Amino acid sequence: LHFDKLSQFDRNAEPVSVSVPFAEGALVDPTYLVVLDGQRSLPVQSRALARWQDGSVKWLLLHLQPDLPGNAACELQFEVTADPVDVPIDQAVAVQEIAAGLAVDTGPLAFLVPNTGFWPVRDVQLLGSGFWEDDVQFGAMELTLYGERLSTIATPVELSLEEAGPLQVVILVKGKHRRPDGSEYIDFNGRITAYAGKPHIEVEYQFVHAEHENELALEALSLRFESGRPGRVALGEGFYQTVIQQDEQELSMLLDAETMLYQANEHFVDSFYGDFWVDWRDATSGLTCSIHQAHQNFPKRLDADAGGITCALYPHEVEPAPLMQGMAKTHRIQLHFHGGDLPLEKCSVRSLQFQLPDRPSLDPAWMRANNPWVETWFPERLPGRLLTYLNELHDGRPQALGMFHFGDAPDSGYTDQGRGGGESVWVNNEYDRPHCCALFYGLTGQRRALDSALVSARHWLDVDLCHYSPNPLYHGGLKLHTRYHVTGRVTPSHEWTCLLYTSPSPRD
Repeated sequence: LHFDKLSQFDRNAEPVSVSVPFAEGALVDPTYLVVLDGQRSLPVQSRALARWQDGSVKWLLLHLQPDLPGNAACELQFEVTADPVDVPIDQAVAVQEIAAGLAVDTGPLAFLVPNTGFWPVRDVQLLGSGFWEDDVQFGAMELTLYGERLSTIATPVELSLEEAGPLQVVILVKGKHRRPDGSEYIDFNGRITAYAGKPHIEVEYQFVHAEHENELALEALSLRFESGRPGRVALGEGFYQTVIQQDEQELSMLLDAETMLYQANEHFVDSFYGDFWVDWRDATSGLTCSIHQAHQNFPKRLDADAGGITCALYPHEVEPAPLMQGMAKTHRIQLHFHGGDLPLEKCSVRSLQFQLPDRPSLDPAWMRANNPWVETWFPERLPGRLLTYLNELHDGRPQALGMFHFGDAPDSGYTDQGRGGGESVWVNNEYDRPHCCALFYGLTGQRRALDSALVSARHWLDVDLCHYSPNPLYHGGLKLHTRYHVTGRVTPSHEWTCLLYTSPSPRD
């Protein structure tokens, strides 16, 4: 597992996830794998994502926490063993079901994911002390449609465990927003991820338009964290270097279309654009809130005042966005709980890790020997001119920024033909970009190809996938390239489908 030189800072016990393919019969069970840092065996949390027809592992998901050096590349080794491997963990993350929901303890951080409402967390304790001395109010998500505020507070939710530790706990939350009159309207899905030994968590929130109306107007979407005591605030934003502003009372910043037009950016935006976080603290406690890929998914706004933090995932200052039937959108934020004396530069470094996490790559020779795409040929060598041409195809493609557009691109040819009725036609699932990027990553190990695959797939799963339709031929399908992503029909002509063999292994 090769880690590129990424950060100038040492990352001790850094949470890392990677999927590793294995040839048929090579790994009969996930417990027969060991990951080595030199001579030291690392604790690993793993599960099979797919299996071959003989029950052996085809894709293995690994969670680990290696020590990664600053300003240098490094490598870890993994081996298939003859016996099951069990490496003890010094500090594991634990989850326990209680009457009020699921209680999580990472060591430095403890919190509750309640079974009523999506707050998203409550009863936070940092190093054994109540966060903000129990004055804090963790608000619910508020979504505004046509002037009506829908909240995730006081609504029944369904909790389930996607990962149960010991290195990582992932809790899934499903429910509906609630109108002021108490009726339920607009689905939502949440995900809380906590790591062993860490004081920060990641929160996902997805709204889903699964109602009978064809189109709704999304006017605002926000989350508020509020303290009963006054504090100091800071805000960090940047696309070449993070600029940190500090103030005793109030700071705010809006990322909108005009911001994007006036910010020159030469990064691969699928991998990295910039940083966007806000911090509140008093003498004893603090919280840094970061929005993942905020610039790419503009508009976004962060506000901090003496009383707390407002995270606007869709700010009310901008024009309403049309939310079409069947569309969804996932947002990710990081909540970093800390003492009141943590340097702001360290808050910024943790936010940057959230924006551009370490992702190890595999040698193309491993992909060739353990090829999970049986129909695909991985040559040992490529002519330099061909590799350059493929890189140009990948890097030179059209790209789009925006909450519903990132991961997709407008197609000038189809637009000029008039297929959009005067509006841009979006590529959507044209020629399966995620699959091609995944193959290119397997062939070259280039990080930006993997990130492109993930960003495109995330857009598919959110926007292009029809999450609801009264037409059973559309429901659950991917919409064809069309105006505003989802107004076309469903067709299998440009979609890849794969039947994964997931029955238990013979050892199970």
